[in-house]
Amino acid sequence: REGHYKMKGMGHFDLKLALALSLPYLFLAQAHDQMCSMYDGLEQSVCEGEDVIPSIDFSAAEGSKEERIQLASDIVKALQDVGFLYLDNVKNIDPMELRKAIEWFFYSLPPEERLKVTKKQWNPNGTNVYRGFFPAQGAVSHKESLEIGKEMAPDHPDVRKYVLYEPNLWPNEDGQNGKYPAFPGFRAMVTKYYDNISKVALDIIRLISIGLGLEENYFEELFRPNPLSTLRFLHYPPRNEPPPPDALVDGVLLQCEAHSDTPILTLLGTFEFRGLQILSKDGEWISVEPKQHSLIMNVGDTLVQMTKGHLKATVHRVAVQDPEKGRFSVPFFLEPDYRANIGKFLNNDEVKEKALNYYGPWVIHEMAIVKKYVEQKDADWGNYMEIDFD
Repeated sequence: REGHYKMKGMGHFDLKLALALSLPYLFLAQAHDQMCSMYDGLEQSVCEGEDVIPSIDFSAAEGSKEERIQLASDIVKALQDVGFLYLDNVKNIDPMELRKAIEWFFYSLPPEERLKVTKKQWNPNGTNVYRGFFPAQGAVSHKESLEIGKEMAPDHPDVRKYVLYEPNLWPNEDGQNGKYPAFPGFRAMVTKYYDNISKVALDIIRLISIGLGLEENYFEELFRPNPLSTLRFLHYPPRNEPPPPDALVDGVLLQCEAHSDTPILTLLGTFEFRGLQILSKDGEWISVEPKQHSLIMNVGDTLVQMTKGHLKATVHRVAVQDPEKGRFSVPFFLEPDYRANIGKFLNNDEVKEKALNYYGPWVIHEMAIVKKYVEQKDADWGNYMEIDFD
């Protein structure tokens, strides 16, 4: 019968998930010479004998039930072993569509215009602490970013109550009568991309559920009614000052330190830029080569915990390729609703602060307290432990 059971070292979890995830970690135990056979028929992106990053044709998502089941199996296999994969032929998604937009924001928009959309930690006149622009800090993670969420009315109850639902801050795209190059349609283009990739990400969650032997809509309740998903315009600028000593690791200069992602999953466009590296099972750093019209996918700590470790949140970093040139990328992070009860999937039996069973308080705690992201420093989160279910 269905119910909630408690196993040693694990929290309460649904019996269906326990049964579906009861297989041993077969994929984690594969030797390199066995890995390639697992991905029979899938394109391999690196040399034989190294960890492989499979390329998966996502057009099968539009196919028959059998094709979707096979696609789901391929995705889960990759996430159980490598933790990263390429998604090719994703309907209505081409990261290269944003290439000119991201360059315009960081290279053509004057500093005083970027200041208008800057978070208040760096702009005393700013209104936002989460959505908006933050400048590079000169830390190991030397990056600047514009962060965009779901478009919601300013008077929406969630926007008024929860800091993570702040309104987006949009740059002036008309050029201010020739003061700088205009980019008409910037907001419309970015919003359309956000909406399209949100739909893709939710379909991927359904496919992951299928691949794990669960009901297709097993996780969907977490994303209703208002997911907190974030689209980032990332720029890694050249350093104008000597880097901090810990930015140099084994002779490699970093622009983003080694980390695993926090949210459910990440869909990344890297344009033509190299530098992304993943940590293999053998402790070697493997380059993730750019594929301009495809997405790079990985999952975050949240989904790994929700599936009791049967998926892999692979540690990754960004290494400098040319110290005199900047680097762009555009990641999308799929995230649940603020009030989503992730605690029923996590090992949270001994959590003293019960609000941490819910995604909003939990992710703020992870970003600001546990991982101490440099872009979240000095942020005023207010009473983020309060949850309103009205």
